[in-house]
Amino acid sequence: MDASRVMYDSQTSSEQFFTHVNELRESLDVLQKRLQNLQQKQTAILSETVVRPEDKIQLEDLMEDIKKHIKSLRPRVKQIEVDLARDEAAGSEAYRTSAQLRIRKAQCERLRSQLNDMMMLFNQTQIEYKSRVSRRVKRQLQMTGQNVSDSQIDEMLDSKASDIFYRQLNPISAEGRMAIEDATNRHQEILDIEKSIGELQEIFEDIFQLVHQQGEIVNSIESHIDAAYEYTHSGKTELKSAVIQKKSAMRKKLCVITLVIAILLILIIVAVILGVTLTGHGK
Repeated sequence: MDASRVMYDSQTSSEQFFTHVNELRESLDVLQKRLQNLQQKQTAILSETVVRPEDKIQLEDLMEDIKKHIKSLRPRVKQIEVDLARDEAAGSEAYRTSAQLRIRKAQCERLRSQLNDMMMLFNQTQIEYKSRVSRRVKRQLQMTGQNVSDSQIDEMLDSKASDIFYRQLNPISAEGRMAIEDATNRHQEILDIEKSIGELQEIFEDIFQLVHQQGEIVNSIESHIDAAYEYTHSGKTELKSAVIQKKSAMRKKLCVITLVIAILLILIIVAVILGVTLTGHGK
């Protein structure tokens, strides 16, 4: 699957998040194969006494493909970030439960882990290749009479200047000039690898930030859920207390009404008795 072919719909839905994640993961798988191929090509070239032009072209093309591939990863990562932000703003179903958020966070974690493996592989490629180039350059320069120490060669390989060997060395023989040209070509490849590693590091940091953001959202959702539970539980307690208080007040009210009615009945009875008594005395 080519890294630059996938086009994203501007109307990205929540479900497309997983599609974009899978596409990015597939792209990383392709990158891993290209890095492994790079290691094989470099090993083959360094084993040759004289580098053939076609091998050099193949290696340069492969390095260019790797650089383009890495650059194409950034918009993919950014698109996933857009997916997450859009779903969060829309209040979609994927953002209503912490369990669904954890699934998304796990997806981002897997991407970060895969990118980390890519970086380790790329760094290992750089270290091994630089070490082999250093030994090769040292051997070739010694064969042409150039007295250069290992530390001097390492310093030149660590330099960012592409013409460092021509400035530091001045071979007279044709063999010496060929050795310098070969060392310069290998040095440029190392610079290309370092640049690509830097770009991969930036993408890794983007993924790391996504994972961090998803973790914060999960924690926020869980806090809201806990708060809602506490609020609901507290509300139920208060409602139960209010019902009990209402029943108690009703009972008190009924008691007062009953007492008033009883007093009124007693007064009526007393009044009737007095009335009858007074009437009897009058006769």
